[in-house]
Order: sequence, then structure tokens, then C-alpha cells
Amino acid sequence: MDAAASFVRFALEHPLRTALLALPAFLLGLLVKNAYKVFLAPHFSSLRSVPGPRPDHPLWGNLQSLIDEEPGKAHARWTEEFGGAVRYRGLLGGERLILTNPAALNHVLTSHTYDYAKPDEVRGDLAMVLGKGLVFAEGETHRRQRRLMNSAFAPSNLKAMTLRDVWKGMVEAGKVDSKAWKNDEAAAAYQASKPESEAVIEVSDWLTRLTLDALGKAGFGYDFQALSLKSDALAQAFASLFSPRDAPGKPHPSQILINNIIGACLHALPILKLAEYIPDERLKSIKQALNTLEVESRKIVQAKMEKADQEDALPKKDLLSILLSTKAKDTMSPEEVRGQLTTFLFAGHETISNSLSWVLWEFACHPDKQARLRAEIRAARKLALQNGRDELNSDELSGLEYLDAVTREILRLEPPLSSTPRVAQKNDIIPLSVPVKSATDPSQTIDHIVVRKGQSISIGVYAANRDKSIFGDDADDFRPERWLDNKIETKVGGWSGLMTFLAGPRACIGYKFALLEFKAVLSVLVDAFEFDRRDADIQIEHRAQVITRPFVVNEMELGTRMPLKIRLAKADETDEV
Repeated sequence: MDAAASFVRFALEHPLRTALLALPAFLLGLLVKNAYKVFLAPHFSSLRSVPGPRPDHPLWGNLQSLIDEEPGKAHARWTEEFGGAVRYRGLLGGERLILTNPAALNHVLTSHTYDYAKPDEVRGDLAMVLGKGLVFAEGETHRRQRRLMNSAFAPSNLKAMTLRDVWKGMVEAGKVDSKAWKNDEAAAAYQASKPESEAVIEVSDWLTRLTLDALGKAGFGYDFQALSLKSDALAQAFASLFSPRDAPGKPHPSQILINNIIGACLHALPILKLAEYIPDERLKSIKQALNTLEVESRKIVQAKMEKADQEDALPKKDLLSILLSTKAKDTMSPEEVRGQLTTFLFAGHETISNSLSWVLWEFACHPDKQARLRAEIRAARKLALQNGRDELNSDELSGLEYLDAVTREILRLEPPLSSTPRVAQKNDIIPLSVPVKSATDPSQTIDHIVVRKGQSISIGVYAANRDKSIFGDDADDFRPERWLDNKIETKVGGWSGLMTFLAGPRACIGYKFALLEFKAVLSVLVDAFEFDRRDADIQIEHRAQVITRPFVVNEMELGTRMPLKIRLAKADETDEV
């Protein structure tokens, strides 16, 4: 006891010397812990019988493959080789479990949803930026928020589309979109020889503006004026935070490890305040955008709250009005309401616009498919015109078979997230509907997986959506006809048997809104324009920046882009001119 008291007294009197003396012991302990994790822990792991690839490196595991390949491809390759449950290694021997097996996915996402939560670092960091919205809530908080929000996503919230007129004006005026080209010389060379009624437009930027306007109206009756190029401070803040214009990085695993260590050390510190003293322009811009996001979103919520009592008897047409109604006031705090507002925008506007960018790229590569969709849309519009309407309503859009097939196919091929993480909150047994070969005894198979509390799990969205046993040998190809030729049956996914919107209580609550928004925009654009590749040899690569985005090969430094050649679509012979 005297020795312990003496040590404490010495430590209090000489804190720096004590820290220096303790440092070697701390480093030794850290070394021993990680050596055990890398070399011994796998032999005692509950996942040791789950098959998977051999580690590429003793310290980095299989991380290099995930970095080098496009998002989701390594998972899909391993799933095809080993089956619906795959074990691979992360940094310092950390085990990861990829699930694509239907029974396993239903267990984790549907029947035991809240036993498999999102990792703390994902919920904590993004919730710090966006507030405590539905995407980051867990347990009873998630159940309560979801009940309140279910009624907010009605088709009547759709904003009238104006992008067609903007693009038509650009095409007819022969306007040069400098963002669509690598440099001014390339833009000038095209402009000098381009035919009339044609333009090259960087479509992803415009589509982001369109969906931001649409979601602003549906979310809280707010006009961002993004399409009119009069974006306010809140719209600019979102663009700065979630529409990065930098080149996608391919960091070495050691750099990721260092970043993780630094992040862990600083996680509890006031990083946003420290950013003010760090001479880095990117950090300063993030800090400014975060401040704007908080200030402006609070203003919107406060303004709505002041009107809520007076308008409480009126029908609620947007998410924010519903959340501020008398019925909801006692169950969701103003801070939670603000979190829903920002989360709704984050989860919606970038993902819908990204899917639209990808489908226009596929149409540029498959002119026969865009022609087929255009014919279907125009036939439906003729019927609508006979009834005195210029555009298709939600029922008519939902009834177009090929449009529906195109929607299913692009969301199958191009999910915004290639995978999504979960962490087991307790020890559990995950069933497998199709057994996988045992890694410890290849003559045997396993039909369940024992997981321990804290086990990291990846829901293989990309891999499940490209399962060749379900979608055929051409599962990597864009072929909407597969949804018309045969009835595709899967036992997972909250929509069409796909994992794009996940499944169960944590499935995307606004997926019906997203689908209708996607169809409405696509029906207008395909009717009005023909899409082609900017160059015959242009290549588009997938890279992850928050979501999976398109980048032009050899132009990565210009950020996420989808430059397409656009022409006014010719009138059909049967159309009235």
C-alpha cells in the first residue's frame, strides 16, 4: 500500500517523467496486443471455419485488394468463389465477415435488426455533421422516429421538373459547359466542329441541383433555387460537404492505419474548434460549411415552428410540417427534427442524382435501350395529352413496364453504397440457407456462423445484387430485359429482391419517393434528349466518395463527373410536329 501511495505521489509531482517512464510499457503492451491479434487470435476465432481469401499481407490483410479494385468488386469476386458468407482480414488482422446469403441477410437486417447496429464511428461522425436523424438512430429512438416519418413520403410532394428546359436552352444556344472537358483546348476543339442542336454537358452536377430542389420541396417546403443557379447558403454548404470535386484517393494501407490512430486519439477532442487553428484550406471550408449547415437549418426549423400552431389544422405536405405537427411535438425534439431535415437531404439528393447519372451513361452506351424507353414514354404521353395533361402522373409512371425494368436494373447494378457495415451487439448464431464449404475441413460444410459481440460485418449490397445464381451469367451487364423475360425471385431486399434499399426496419424509409422521383426525371429527359458518350473511347470508373461516384479515367483530378453528349431527340414519325 505504501509503495502504491508513493507511486501516486511521485506521478502527481512529476507527471511528465511518469509519462516518459510509462511510454515503453504502453508501447510494449500495444505491440503484444496487436501481435496476438494478427498471429494468434484467428486460430481461436468463432469465424475460423468461414471460408475466404488468404491475407495478402500479415499487417494489412486483404485491404489492398479493396483499395485497388472498384467499390464492391472484391466482395463480389470473393462471394462468387466462396459463397454467401466470406471471412477476410482488415488492418492488423481484424476479421471482417461479408454476408450475401439470403437467410443471413434476413437474420441481420430483419429479424434481429437492433442486435446489429451501425458502428459507433459511422454513427458518431456523421451524426455530428447532420444531427440525430433516422439514418443514425438505433433501438427505440429509431422505431419512434420511423413511425412519425412514414406519412411524409407521398408522390404529391414531387417538384415540377425544369431541367429539361435548362438543357434544351444550352443545346439550342450552343453553350459550352467547361466542366465537361479536361481543359479549355479540348472544349474549343469540340466547339469548332460540333453539329447544331448538340452540346456536351456535365450532367451529374445538374442532376444534383435538380434533386436538391425536389427534396427541399418534399422535405420541408423550401426552395434551394439550385437549378436557377441562385443557390443559397444552405445549398452551397451541402455541395461543399457531400459533393466533393477532388480526385479519389488510393491510400496505402499504412496511411489508413495512421489516419485511424490519429482519428481515435482525437475523436473525443473538439476537432471542429481545433480546425480553426490548423492552416489547411479544406478543413477551413468544411468548418465553414458545418457552421452554415447548423445555422441555416435551425432557421428553417424555427420559422416552421412559429407557423406550426396556426397551420396545424391544414394538411401537411412536407416532412418538416409533419414532424412539427401537434401530434409529433411531444415525441420528437427540435434537435431531432433538425437532424431529420439534414439527414433527409444527405440520404436523398446525392443518391438519386447519382443513379440518374449512371442510367444516362448506360443509355449513352446502349442507344437501342434508350430508344425503346423513349417510345414507351411517348406512347404514354399521347394518352395523357388526350386527357388534357402534359406530363405523366405517378400511376402512369408506375405502370410503364420498360421504365420499371430500367429502374430496377440500374439500381441493381449501381447501388449508391457497395456495402454497409454492422457490428454485433451480442453473441449470436447467423443461419445460412445455402451452406458454405468449411475453411478448416473442406470435406464439410457449415450452415450457420457463430459471431461474438463486437464482430464487424459487411452487408454485401453490390455482391448480392450481382449474384449470378439469381441474375444469370450476364449479371454484370446492363440488361433491363431480364426483368421482363423471366420472373426474378430472391428472398432478400425490401424492394424487388435487391439490397439497394436494404431490408427490414432499417430499409430506406423514402425508397418509394426515390423511385418515383427517379422515374419522373428520367421520363422527361429521355423523351426530350438523346444521350451519347462524349468521346468514343471515354472510360468511366467507379470510386467511393461517401457514395460510389463516376470519375472520368485520366481526368480524375477534376473530381466526380459524367460528361455526356446531348442532342434534342427527333420527333417520332407518328408524333405531331
